[in-house]
Amino acid sequence: IISGGLKVHAEEVEAGLMQHPAVDMVAVIGKTDLEWGQRIEAFVVANKEISGEDILQYCKDNKLLASFKLPKQINFCESLPTGATGKIYRRGLMQNESQG
Repeated sequence: IISGGLKVHAEEVEAGLMQHPAVDMVAVIGKTDLEWGQRIEAFVVANKEISGEDILQYCKDNKLLASFKLPKQINFCESLPTGATGKIYRRGLMQNESQG
């Protein structure tokens, strides 16, 4: 993901978000953005009701992610698409977004 001219690895952002106790699964993608080139967007499966702002604040408070690596948007979902090996299928998230 290239956001604001800075390279951000989705896996690093996912690892930071996964440290929140309410997060069971997370996938991060870069979504086309006119201002930033790409914006960081996260898809989260949570084990209890929580807001995206709560997750971001947790990451800030615990210094898990630099501010430019924080997602601009957090989407909550029941499950994430996976391939045959069980690995998260990010391209499926991008396709769903373009249809929605």
